[in-house]
Amino acid sequence: MLESISKFIEELLANSNFANGVAFSAFGISTIGLIWTRRAAQTSHQALVHAQAEAAKSERLETEKKRFELLCAISNEKAQLMTTGLELGVLKANHDADSQAVKAMLKNFSQIFDYLPQIESSISQLDQLYSEIVTLAPSDGPVGLLKLAAEKHRLSKETEFFIKCCTDSLPTFNEKRQQAIYAQHFTPLPDENA
Repeated sequence: MLESISKFIEELLANSNFANGVAFSAFGISTIGLIWTRRAAQTSHQALVHAQAEAAKSERLETEKKRFELLCAISNEKAQLMTTGLELGVLKANHDADSQAVKAMLKNFSQIFDYLPQIESSISQLDQLYSEIVTLAPSDGPVGLLKLAAEKHRLSKETEFFIKCCTDSLPTFNEKRQQAIYAQHFTPLPDENA
């Protein structure tokens, strides 16, 4: 076997046309391989660029969905606060129109009206947060949105507290107010001559 290999090598060296043909064929195959590899690399690069563009597009879409959800949640919270503030404001207006005797009977219950400025402040903070979320730059992306979502969460806890306190206290105050009005109408006035 070793002899046949050495004979083949001697014939190759003796016959230069055959060796040139083999070398040229090898060069051609290498060139075709190089071209094929280059096209494969270009295709891979195009696929990578396309995948990166799709990932960025998907991330933007996800960020916009989260922004939308956050804005909806803020709008809902603001509506709840406004409803509670309106109910409390109407009750305060009615209470302000009550007689001094009724106001005196409800003195221990009138702290409920201390929530009105806090509710107005919370509404203002929600409006400001809403504006910040709407004007959030796309370059801030998910990180900026997460920071604003954390602020929204903090405000949500305050909102829950104010709404719970008011909704728990409003019926009691209304009941006590009705009792005070009833008591005022059916309690005889003190005799001024006595």
